[in-house]
Amino acid sequence: MGLFKKDKTVIKTTLHINARLQPEHRVSYYEDHLKGIFKKEKLGSVIGGSSVFFNDGGIASCNVDIDCYDDKIIRLIELLHYIPMAKGSRLTVFRPDGRIDREYPLGELEGMGIYLNGVDLPKEVYKKCDINYVVDEIFRLLELPPIIYSYWQGPRETALYFYSGSFSSMRNKISSLLASYPLCQGCRVTQIS
Repeated sequence: MGLFKKDKTVIKTTLHINARLQPEHRVSYYEDHLKGIFKKEKLGSVIGGSSVFFNDGGIASCNVDIDCYDDKIIRLIELLHYIPMAKGSRLTVFRPDGRIDREYPLGELEGMGIYLNGVDLPKEVYKKCDINYVVDEIFRLLELPPIIYSYWQGPRETALYFYSGSFSSMRNKISSLLASYPLCQGCRVTQIS
């Protein structure tokens, strides 16, 4: 008579990431990373991800759906604390009936959104200036690169999203660029996490 492995109970969970990430960035920063961890640690499965959108079409946050073995939930939470995430992120654990059982807060990174005016500046500015220069300069000025970076291009503005240790430190380090580079005229800078 052969030995049969007892089936493990799978718990549905959702990792809510309070970051404005393009789908490809969500996959590379989180889904692919988590799949590697899940395989190594035998935690269950990463099912996939989704994005939550603002009314204007910009990404507000994102989710990764996870099936975790019930005896591995504590280990999953321990491991998630080592993955860089924006403040306000959380792991939600669901009951079998789909109701929320419990939530675990995650994340220590602060986010900075820079919104560049895409329509109201003189046409020469858009012809002569390069948004890639702005991104490269921000990375240079921050000295330590932001841990997470993404962007969004809307009908009236382009948003650049940077996540690092301190919003005020990031903003102070790039203030001279924002004040001097023509493409940054009239931009908005806001804390997003």
